[in-house]
Amino acid sequence: MKWLLGTAIVKATSSARCRSMEFPLLRKRDGDVVSLTKRAICTGVVLLVGSVCYAEIPMVGTSFEKESDLAHFSGTGFEVVADRAQFGSKSLKWSGGQLVVSNIRSLLPEESGTAYGTHFPISPTFVMSLYNEMPVKDHLRIEFNGEVHFDLNLDFSGWRTVWVPYYEMQGKVPMPGIPYDVESVRFVAPPSAGTLWFDDIVFSQYIDDRHPYPGLEVPFIKEGGAHAWDNWMPKIPYWKMLVALEAAPISGEQEAELATVQARLRSTYFRRTSCLHGADYFRKQFDFEKPLKLSQQVSPIHYSNPEFTELRDFGKLMLALATECLSTNDDELADLFAVASEYYLDQGWAAGSSQGTTHHIGYNTRELQTAFFLMRDTLAEHGLLGVIGDSVRWQLDFGEMLDPTHLESNLDFYNTQSVFRLMASFLTTDPARQSALLQAYSDYLSSALAFTSDTSDGFKPDGTAWHHWGHYPAYATGAFERIPVSLKTLSGTCYRIGEAGHANFRHAFLASTIYSNPLYYGLGQAGRHPLGGNIASLKNACRLLALSGTPDGKHAIDAKVASTYVRLWGNPPDNSFDGLELDPSPPTGHWTFPYAALSVHRRADWSVNIKGYSRYVWASEIYNLDNRYGRYQSNGTVQILPNMPQEQAGYIEDGWDWNHPPGATTVELPFKELEPEEPLLMFK
Repeated sequence: MKWLLGTAIVKATSSARCRSMEFPLLRKRDGDVVSLTKRAICTGVVLLVGSVCYAEIPMVGTSFEKESDLAHFSGTGFEVVADRAQFGSKSLKWSGGQLVVSNIRSLLPEESGTAYGTHFPISPTFVMSLYNEMPVKDHLRIEFNGEVHFDLNLDFSGWRTVWVPYYEMQGKVPMPGIPYDVESVRFVAPPSAGTLWFDDIVFSQYIDDRHPYPGLEVPFIKEGGAHAWDNWMPKIPYWKMLVALEAAPISGEQEAELATVQARLRSTYFRRTSCLHGADYFRKQFDFEKPLKLSQQVSPIHYSNPEFTELRDFGKLMLALATECLSTNDDELADLFAVASEYYLDQGWAAGSSQGTTHHIGYNTRELQTAFFLMRDTLAEHGLLGVIGDSVRWQLDFGEMLDPTHLESNLDFYNTQSVFRLMASFLTTDPARQSALLQAYSDYLSSALAFTSDTSDGFKPDGTAWHHWGHYPAYATGAFERIPVSLKTLSGTCYRIGEAGHANFRHAFLASTIYSNPLYYGLGQAGRHPLGGNIASLKNACRLLALSGTPDGKHAIDAKVASTYVRLWGNPPDNSFDGLELDPSPPTGHWTFPYAALSVHRRADWSVNIKGYSRYVWASEIYNLDNRYGRYQSNGTVQILPNMPQEQAGYIEDGWDWNHPPGATTVELPFKELEPEEPLLMFK
């Protein structure tokens, strides 16, 4: 029977035991109130009011900052310490055996703070961080209510965070989405285990079912990711393929081409700096006492304003440190980079760890992975290149490129992961392994760029670029910026991208310069980014695509792409197109893009975009915080795009009327009705 205090002020004490005492009036959990006297023996840390021993108030989670939380724990060999922590300044240090947590409760859906409410399936999930000092090939068993459990592998060192849905556990597990009332937890450590530290525990919280990710410590989640569609998720079967990859001996010519590829990539991403800060500046910027987290990992956790170092901010600082170190050859900066890399690993970012989730991690690691690539020699000198390389390849799910049955074309991947997989090929000291990784990369990217289908994302036969199941230039621009880096870097070597993939990408890139004029693509194609969509950021990408040569490899410079560059941006500053016969005149004619329900009519100095939608093509993308009134974007929109900047053409955002997109046929509605009830909507 569980008993709760009605109303009381309680105080924790660290007394090891208390004598038999009288309980006053208590309230049962079901709400019935009874007067009774009950004798009890209290062991471990107890709650006292005066000379009375009370039952604890239910706890939903803890970061061990409050002494009173210890009243819920019983067992041996545990204490709160300040030698390491995740959130706050303390954690629970445990020397092993058994540890029991009692009188706890689950968070309700409305308490859990899920980003989209119940639009996506949500389920009760156990959240915990732990630090393991000594890796052992054994597991920690964690049991709930004596009927549900999972085993957590302890073959790691450093911090790990796990998000384990109850439906993924063993025993009398609930179905996905079904409430699970947690009242007690028992931790059972194997005799081989060393000291463990626990922190930021939430016993049961509703979390979006898409986001708990598998790691080597909890490989059973989503079957190790084996059948998951999520491109952000590291998948354990692919990791095993990568570990088992055999590297054949390479020729001297291949080794020379590896050096060429690496040098090209380095020259693209390293810019010498004369703005020097010195080692003391960077030491002050790093805060190795704080946890290193991805914001997506922290937002669902039920703590108020937890302090942490954002992974993206850490990466930016690492890149600044790397740039200054390489500009000055300062050994002190190099040593600091190594120390920061060790902190990164100790915080749980080693290979095999998903830290609960790494959802959308690609937007947050680009600077960090660039820094690791630029500092590969320093990492090698400090004996860190192998473990850092494994960490990066794990996060990027590099091993999926080894699966002959897996093939997809994803604009997020092209934007946030493709170039960094190229960098990751060089995060190893063995040239033969570099070659094997780079060849796998080239083969996969060649196939992915060439891949097309009627329903999946990627580059369509008409030149449209699909993401979120529709033509989406706002996402395409990121892909268009990154892919030419790989094409140019690998051009002219045995690792060059194949003709079909190069040609399909080129077709899509040039199509973006047809449905945009001069750089703006209009409201109808804007998705949930309705105002100001453009391809202005593609200037350097267009130059690199031209310098990548023709898809068949017969010409070192692609004249058609070069002509497009000159039409939009003038002659390149490096005069790289000198001597070519180019035609930079504006295109004239009529183009139809059926995968976007779009027609484009162009004359010399203007174009018109005509946008519709159908049962196959969505009208607009509406998110919970974006484009809430954008339902009419494709209702026969007819938008004139003059061949001049929007400001000069008189385009003004202030006073925009969402009921009246240009040329559309609409039903005028009050804003309350114009906004849909759904948090996410792609209307067809």
